[in-house]
Amino acid sequence: MRYSIFSALILAAFCLPADPSDNGPIRNEGDLARAMEQLREKYRPFLQSIPGKVEVRTRRDLCSEAWRARYEMGEGAYEVGQASADPPPMQQWYGTGLDDSNWDPVTVPEWRFKTSRPGGRKRKPAPYGCVLWYRTSFQCDRPSGTKRIFLVFESVDWTAEVWLNGEKLGSHTAYCEPFRFDVTSLLEKENKLAVRVSEGSWFNEPSAGWAVFPMPTCPPPKARIVRERSKSLEGYQRGDPHVGSGYGIHREVYLETVGEASVSHVYVRGRPKSGDSAVKVHLDAAVMQPMTVEVDVMPENFKGKGYQYVQKHEARKGMTKLIANIPMPDAKRWSPNEPYLYRCRVTLKDDSREVVDVRDALFGYRSFEIVSELRPREGHAAGRMLLNDNPIMLYGANITGLNALWYWGETEKIIDILLMLKAAGYNTVRSCQHIQFPEVRELEDRLGIMSQQDVGGAYPKHGAQVMAGLEAAAAALARVTYNNPGVVLHSYSNETGFEPDKLVGLTLAQDPDRVIVPISGHPWQVVGDPAEGCTGYKSLTLEQWANVIDDVHSYQGWYGSPGQKVGLCPSIGQRPYRRPALGRRQSAEAFS
Repeated sequence: MRYSIFSALILAAFCLPADPSDNGPIRNEGDLARAMEQLREKYRPFLQSIPGKVEVRTRRDLCSEAWRARYEMGEGAYEVGQASADPPPMQQWYGTGLDDSNWDPVTVPEWRFKTSRPGGRKRKPAPYGCVLWYRTSFQCDRPSGTKRIFLVFESVDWTAEVWLNGEKLGSHTAYCEPFRFDVTSLLEKENKLAVRVSEGSWFNEPSAGWAVFPMPTCPPPKARIVRERSKSLEGYQRGDPHVGSGYGIHREVYLETVGEASVSHVYVRGRPKSGDSAVKVHLDAAVMQPMTVEVDVMPENFKGKGYQYVQKHEARKGMTKLIANIPMPDAKRWSPNEPYLYRCRVTLKDDSREVVDVRDALFGYRSFEIVSELRPREGHAAGRMLLNDNPIMLYGANITGLNALWYWGETEKIIDILLMLKAAGYNTVRSCQHIQFPEVRELEDRLGIMSQQDVGGAYPKHGAQVMAGLEAAAAALARVTYNNPGVVLHSYSNETGFEPDKLVGLTLAQDPDRVIVPISGHPWQVVGDPAEGCTGYKSLTLEQWANVIDDVHSYQGWYGSPGQKVGLCPSIGQRPYRRPALGRRQSAEAFS
C-alpha cells in the first residue's frame, strides 16, 4: 500500500510527541499544525549563517551556452544475449572540426530517465547501457599572471570522459562527486568542449530501484528532469527494481579561476573525546612555494567561541596534504535537538600576506559509534549506538524526492518535510538507494536530522565490472559525506548478497569512524538460533565488524533498541547485529 507523507507521519505520530517539551501526541491536523509552528521557531536560528561566505574565486557559467547532444549507442544497446559482445569502436566526436549542427539541442543540467527496462522483478537483470555525447562552444581568454582556470563539473551520471579543443582531459566515475580539470594551457579564444557520458551495468554502473531523482512509472521517450519544474517530467517509480539510475550532466558546469595555489578539499571531523577537531586540507599548487595556511573554526548558526590554527607550509607542485588538530575547549556539540554547526575556513596566503585562496567546510562537533566486542563501552551492550557518548535509537523513514525538490528551488518544501518528520517523532531518514545532494544533506544537518546514505545497488549477476563501479561509488560516498554530522550510516546496496569486505575497507581507509550497513536488507541474515552458524558476512575482519551492522532492513524497527539481539559468528569471534525486536514503522514518500 502506498501512503502520502502526511498520512504516514500522522500514523506514526499517534504514539510519539513532536518534542519532549510539547503537550502530547499528535492526533489530528490541528495538532500537527501547532507542532510544526513550534518546530519552525525552534530550528529557525539553526538555518542561519553568521560568518557568511568569502568569495575569492571567480566563476564563469557554461550551462548558459548552447549545448547539443547525440547518442553514440542508444538505449537498448547490450541487452539480453549481448553480454559477451565487444562494444563498437568509440566515435571520435570530440574533434574541433566536427559539424554538430544536426545534433539535438539540449539544456544542461539535465537528468534523463531510462526509457527501456531490462530485466524485471521476475526476470534476471540483463546487462544494458548507452552512450550519450554532449558538445558546446564558449569563448574565454587565458588568464594573466599566475592565475589558473579549472573546468568544473558538479556531478555527472555515470562515467564522464571530457575533451577540450580535441585534447582529452580525463574521466570520472560516480554520480555524486564534483570533479575538475586544469585547462589553463588549453584555452583558446574559441573553445570546443565535448563530454562522453556512458551509463548502465555494461559500463560498471550498479543497478538501483530508486535513483538520484524519483523514477517515473512509465517514462516516455526523452523523459528528463531539468532545473525548471514546469519543463520536467514528474513521476514516481514503483515495482521494478532494475531500471537503472538515469544519466546525464545533471549538475552545473563552469570555469573557475583560482590562484597559483588553491585548496581542493577540506575534511573536518569533530572529536569530543579528545577535545579537538581533526582537519585535513588538500592543496593543489602549480609551482613550489611557501604559504601560510590559516584555519579558522567559527560558529556557523549560533553565537559562540571560535578557534584558529596557523601554520607555515611549503606547497609542492601538484597535490599536498596538511593535517591539523585544533583544540576546541567548550565547543557546542551537534545533536538532533540542538544541531550546532561550525564553519571551518581555510585561507591560503603568500609571502606578501595576500590572500591566494579560501575554502569553507561545514561540520558538527559530535561523535557517533556502535558498541562492539572490539570496542566495548562500560554499561553498554554490544550493538548499542552512541551519539556523543549517549545511547540513541534511530527512528526513520525512507525518503525519495528531496533531490528533485532542491533541483527546482523548493527549499521551503524540503524544510517542511523534514520538520514534519520531527513532528512525527522521527530523527533519521534513509535516502533510499541513492545519495542526496550536498544542499539537501546540509538542510538535514541544520535541522538535526540524521541519515543513512545509500549508494544504490549492485547485482553480482552483472559481473565484476558492476562491482568495480560500486567500489568507485562507495569511495566517493565516503568523501562527499565526510563532513556531514547528520550522516551516521552508509549503505552500498539493497536486498542482494555479496561479500562487502573490499567496500568496507575502501570506506574505512578514508573515514575510520564511519558506521556501515553494507547491504540494507541482507538476505543472508539468519533469524534462527545464532549458535547454528555464522549469521553475517564471512569475509569481514574483526576490525571491520567494529564498524559494521548486518540487518534485514533498516526501516523494520531501525536501530538501537534495548531489546536488540546479536548473533555469534564463530569464524571471527565477533557478534554481527540482527534487526531490533520492534514493530515495523511506516515509511514515507516525500515526493508528492
